Amino acid sequence: MSPLAENTLVSFFLPDLRGGGAERVTVNLANSFAQRGYKVDMVLLSATGEFLADLRPEIHVVDLQVVRLRSAIFPLVRYLRQARPTAILACMWPLTVITLWARFLSRVPVRVVVAEHTTWSRSELLRRRSVGWQVRTSMHRVFPGADGIVAVSQGAAEDLARFANLNRNAITVIYNPVVGDEKPPASDALGPTGWWTGAHHRVLAVGTLKVIKDYVTLLNAFAILRQGCDARLLILGEGECRPALEAEVRRLGIEGSVFMPGFVKDASPYYQQADLHVLSSTGEGLPTVIIEALATGTPVVSTDCPSGPREILSDGKFGRLVPVGDAAALAAAMAESLAATHDHAALKARAQDFSIDKAVDQYEELLFPPAADVAESLKPGVLYISYDGMLEPLGQSQVLAYLKRLVDGRRIHLISFEKAEDWANTTERERIAHDIASAGIVWHPLRYHKRPSALATLWDIACGIFVGLWLVVRHRLRIVHARSYVASVMALALKRLTGVKFGFDMRGFWADERVDGGLWPRSGRMFRVAKGFERRFLLAADHVVSLTHAAVREMQRFAYLKGCMPPVTVIPTCADLARFVPMPSLHSGGGFVLGYVGSAGTWYLFDEVVACFAQLLRIQPDARFLIVNRGEHAYILERLAAAGVPDTAVELTTATHAEVPRQMARMDAGIFFIKPVFSKQASAPTKLAEFLGCGIPCLGNAGVGDMAEVLEGEQVGVALASFDEASMAAALQQLLLLAADPATRGRCVAAAERHFSLDEGVARYAAVYEQMIAAS
Repeated sequence: MSPLAENTLVSFFLPDLRGGGAERVTVNLANSFAQRGYKVDMVLLSATGEFLADLRPEIHVVDLQVVRLRSAIFPLVRYLRQARPTAILACMWPLTVITLWARFLSRVPVRVVVAEHTTWSRSELLRRRSVGWQVRTSMHRVFPGADGIVAVSQGAAEDLARFANLNRNAITVIYNPVVGDEKPPASDALGPTGWWTGAHHRVLAVGTLKVIKDYVTLLNAFAILRQGCDARLLILGEGECRPALEAEVRRLGIEGSVFMPGFVKDASPYYQQADLHVLSSTGEGLPTVIIEALATGTPVVSTDCPSGPREILSDGKFGRLVPVGDAAALAAAMAESLAATHDHAALKARAQDFSIDKAVDQYEELLFPPAADVAESLKPGVLYISYDGMLEPLGQSQVLAYLKRLVDGRRIHLISFEKAEDWANTTERERIAHDIASAGIVWHPLRYHKRPSALATLWDIACGIFVGLWLVVRHRLRIVHARSYVASVMALALKRLTGVKFGFDMRGFWADERVDGGLWPRSGRMFRVAKGFERRFLLAADHVVSLTHAAVREMQRFAYLKGCMPPVTVIPTCADLARFVPMPSLHSGGGFVLGYVGSAGTWYLFDEVVACFAQLLRIQPDARFLIVNRGEHAYILERLAAAGVPDTAVELTTATHAEVPRQMARMDAGIFFIKPVFSKQASAPTKLAEFLGCGIPCLGNAGVGDMAEVLEGEQVGVALASFDEASMAAALQQLLLLAADPATRGRCVAAAERHFSLDEGVARYAAVYEQMIAAS
């Protein structure tokens, strides 16, 4: 008994057990697993077929009683939920695809290995273009979600990878298990006597009577062979081509030399009596009939079709290979083989490379891998959706900075929407893609569409839902983490469709922000729709991430959340405190330097900032104003002039994000005011974290997230409650005292670490993921 087998149920899934190579192979596998002590279920759409009697008695046959393939998925879902097998081997499309969907719908953690036994590029099904598209697309989309993909030969594996655009390294080659214990001759191996007895050469072909077997070429080759020697041809198999083949036999005038008695369950006695076995196919996966012939020491002639014959015969070492469809070449090879002497022991030895034990060992390793491999595949999977692009600074600092650390112990897939102008920068795009891949994150960039506004966003949402659904199913992801509102529309749809856990990283009251910014009227339809979605997000979310405690307090006042408040974690906008650190002062001497960094428009009250600096000049006439800004210099100079601030007191400069810490080292204190509107209760300004990380106290204003609590609670700054002159003067006096206190720098750094550390933010996100996984 295998050490893995005790109380382990393994299932095999087929349409039925009627005569065929894949069915024979699967019966051999099932019997071998049962012999090793596994519990085995043979799951069939219909419990019919000649090979049913060959199953060991301890194997449980499950009859799903399905007539149409399209009806198979839900009976299979019920089976998985009831039986809960440890692993299942599904053979042949579309059962392979159906099994993966059933596993997803059942939510049963069964390992699924899919096996394809054919060379798909040569399949008869591809004659119908619509079927070919279905096969190729479904394999490409669904197969990567399998725990193992098996092809039965190297050629079939390479063909499958090309045909379905799959990663060749993800496909395992396991030769069909054919050779096992010797069996006594079957009772039906008795005739026809015209082939079985006599002094003539006995030529054998075994296989279903289908077009792909190309028996027409074999019959024509045999007619040529008959002109030079006395031979009889026996074809064992049944199929739709029988009438056409019988007509071809009559046309060639070889009725007395060709026998087609139909399907024979055990062909081994015929192999033992044959002088030659011939395969004439135009395409195969791994033709087991060649291996069966070699196992009895019977010489083989085969067409060099894709895939398998060349591999089995070792490039012609163990049998002759001829071009596909060439009757003359096939006849010549048959005549040469019949006239030659053969090393029958060598042929039998070659067949041992395809032994049942060897194949079962390989399948066992794939179905029941080592614990370390299982642990890797069972790492929780997260889909992160951001409507901001990763080619933008925001995406790099506020998404990638976290995900690069969160990927440890997790499988993370990232969907982002990239602007055309950013995507056109090939050098930067390739750099970011390499950076993301090196971190172990799988990036799925989509195109961002801007116009027409509403329709473009709806199109992006549809694309995100489609790709997200594919990823959740394909990779069995358990969490969808959505950044802000548009991404959350996609995540909510995925939760409804798949039951995946939904993390709503709200980033602020987005709809109210549009109103407060003058983009929407509060009475307008867009605002009502957005607030409706906000309500759905909060009610459906398995966890909510807020930037501020102030926003959480506001949400607790929402009537619809009374008694059903979702779990909430506060994670402010974090800064890279490895870069924003205290530096030796680069103060050039002179008076007190008040610093301003970043945008001066939209949400910022720059006129009030200028008025505050003008007030500072009255307190300290030699004070200087250092402004670091990109793109708004004309506006800034205009507002300074309007307030009567002298040019000599101001330095206006530009700096990259990497250069900002050095500019901050020139400042004694920072200043910025943000409009204290409702939506800003959920705002956590990054510049506050950056100032504090550099050890610089700040002058801010109340009514903006948790800023007042941080500044005054940590004694690292002052929060203005109003902007009258008296309040400004009092606040500036407090700020000057803080800047002069040697202990302030240390308090600033400690506050930054406590509230805005990237490490702390990552730890909180990790805890959120663990909570959602534990609840799943």
